[in-house]
Amino acid sequence: MPEGYLSMSAEERDRSHLIRRTIEKHLGQREGAERLGISRRQFKPLVRAWKQHGDVGLVSRQRGRTAHNGLSEAVQPWIERLLCQTYPDFGPTLAAEKLAERDGIVVSRETVHRIQTRLKLHQPKKRGEKRVFQVGDRRPRLGELVQIMAACMTASRAWATLCADRVRQ
Repeated sequence: MPEGYLSMSAEERDRSHLIRRTIEKHLGQREGAERLGISRRQFKPLVRAWKQHGDVGLVSRQRGRTAHNGLSEAVQPWIERLLCQTYPDFGPTLAAEKLAERDGIVVSRETVHRIQTRLKLHQPKKRGEKRVFQVGDRRPRLGELVQIMAACMTASRAWATLCADRVRQ
């Protein structure tokens, strides 16, 4: 990228515009923070960074850096070769265990899963479709409960407890 150019995301451009308006007193800090969807405590350091460094202060300093826990570019082809040649029919969990046990490469199951999926060595399980049960109309049973209770009261004690259990369900 040529010197003098600054690459900003749309969100960072909006932040820059609102902070500039806040510094020019066209907008209050509370209103600027509300428009960005952050608190005033989160907004004040942004204003301070913009005053000290300009638009560069609002750009994320993590941009362009590799993740601290990412696979190195030397290890990834090695893992891919081992998965293709030595462990082609292994699932992600077993392959990750064997990589750690036999080859001394400690990677997570998810990392192995992602690599196997990219290499088309492993197909994720298809989730079954959720079955839909059609709800039927309720049958009219007017007076049935009263009839059951009357039958229970007139019958023997054993029949009454059986009916009471049936009614509770």
